Amino acid sequence: MSKKGRLFIILLVLAMCFVFLWPSICWYARTPKDDKALALSSLEKIKEYATFMAENDVEQLRQAAKASDAEIPAGSEWLVKAAKKNFKDMGKEVPSPLTLRAALETFSREELTKLVEDRYRNKILKDKKNYKNSVKLGLDLSGGMNVIVKADLDAVVKAQKESGTVAEASWDSDLKTHVVTVNEATLRNDAMAQAIETLTSRIDRFGLSSPTIRQQGEDRIYIELPGSAETDQINSIIQGRGILNFRLVDMDATEKFLQYYFANRSTTFDSKGKAASFFAGRISIAGHSKGGNLAIYAAVNAGKKIQNRLFTVYNNDGPGFSEGFFRTEEYLGIREKIRSYFPQLSIIGMLFCHDSVYTTVESDNEGLYQHDPFSWHTQALNFVRKEDTTEQSKFIASTVNQWIQEIPTEEREVFIEAIFSVLNSTKARTNSELSSNIFSSAKTMFKSYSRLSPQTRNTVGKVLQLLFKVSVSNIESSGLSTALGFKD
Repeated sequence: MSKKGRLFIILLVLAMCFVFLWPSICWYARTPKDDKALALSSLEKIKEYATFMAENDVEQLRQAAKASDAEIPAGSEWLVKAAKKNFKDMGKEVPSPLTLRAALETFSREELTKLVEDRYRNKILKDKKNYKNSVKLGLDLSGGMNVIVKADLDAVVKAQKESGTVAEASWDSDLKTHVVTVNEATLRNDAMAQAIETLTSRIDRFGLSSPTIRQQGEDRIYIELPGSAETDQINSIIQGRGILNFRLVDMDATEKFLQYYFANRSTTFDSKGKAASFFAGRISIAGHSKGGNLAIYAAVNAGKKIQNRLFTVYNNDGPGFSEGFFRTEEYLGIREKIRSYFPQLSIIGMLFCHDSVYTTVESDNEGLYQHDPFSWHTQALNFVRKEDTTEQSKFIASTVNQWIQEIPTEEREVFIEAIFSVLNSTKARTNSELSSNIFSSAKTMFKSYSRLSPQTRNTVGKVLQLLFKVSVSNIESSGLSTALGFKD
C-alpha cells in the first residue's frame, strides 16, 4: 500500500473516531449542568418546562411590544425569520424596520407560544440525543439513582394456590385420591418476568434516559436511573399511579349488539371467545419490523372473503420475502392496498426481496437506530417523506441479501440457530441490555460458542467467511476500495 493510501486510512479512522466521540464531546464539554439535568428528566417534565418557559417568554415579548418602536431583542433571529414567513404567507410587504410589535402581530398568542415551546423542547431533546449516543459514565461519576425492588413472590404463590389457576391434579394410588400441587418455580419465574416487564413499560413511558432494569437474585429487581434523581417522581413511576378513564358509551350500538347476540348466541363467538361472524366491517392490518412482514403475509393468505374487506395493509420497515412471493396471484390481488414505509438508512426493512413501491421517511436517529418508528418525522397526519433510502442502506442490503442467497438452506438453519443460541446465553432481552455490560456479554457468548459442536462451529466459520468474501467483492465492484486507498 502506498504512503498516501496509509495516510488516508489513518485520517479516515481519526475522522470516524471524532464523529463517534462528537456526541460525548457535546454532552460532557458543551452542555451546561442545568441543561443536562433537564435532558435526563422525563419527557413529561421536559414538556412542562418548555411550556412554562414559552409562556413566560411570550408574556415578556408582549409587554415589551407595548412600545410601538420597540426593537426585536438580540438573538431572536428565529422570530424575525418566522415573522417574515408570515408576512409572505399573508401577501404583505415586510415593514422596514421590522419592529417587535409588527412581528408579534403576525402571530396569534397560541402560535407564538407553540413556536417558542418547540424551540425549548427541541434544544433539550437534542441534548438528550447527545447523551444517548455518548460514552456512558457509571452512576458514581455521572450521578443518578438506583433502586432495588423486592417482589413478594410468596404472596403471588399463595394467591394462585387459593384461586387454583396453577394447580395440577395427579392421582395418588396409595391414597386413592387426586393430589393437587402447584409448580411454584415456574410461577415465581413468570411473576418476576412480568414484574420486570411492567416496570420497564412504566419507566419507558415517561422517557427517562437510558434506564437499566434487571433481575438481581431470586426476588429482587435492580433499577438504575442516571441523571438528577427526583425521589418522589421515581417512586410514583415505580409504584404506579391510578388512572381513571371516562369513556362515552354508544348505547344504540350496545343495544343492537345485544339484540344480535341473543338471536345468534351459537355463532356470535367462536370457541376461543372471539367474534366469529358478527363483525362485517372494513379491515386494516399494520405492523412494524417482522410485524410488517407478518401483516403482508397474513393479508396475502387470508383468503378472498377477507381480502375483499381489506382497506389498507401497513408495513413499517419490515423485511421482505422471496422473489417468487411477489408473483403470486394472492399478492397481486392486494398489491394496491399495501403501504410500505422505510427510513432513510433502512437495514432491517431492506432485507430479502421487496416490491419496488415504497415510501422513504425522515428519521432523527442514526444508523440502525432509524429502525425505531418513534424516531420517524411526521407532519399533520403524514410522514415527512424523503426521495429514497441512502446509498449506505442499499449497499448493506445488497451485500446481506447476496450473502443469504449464497448460503445453502441447511447451513443457513445451522448458522441462525447457533447465533441465537450464543446470543440467548447472555440472558439479555434487548440490545440495550446486551450492550450495557458488553465485556461480560462477550465473555459469556465466547463460552457458549466454544461449547458448540465442531461441525456447527465449522459451519458458522464458513458462513462468516462467505460474508467477508461477498463484502469485499461488493466494495471492489462499487469502487470503494480505491477510494479507501487499498490499491496503489
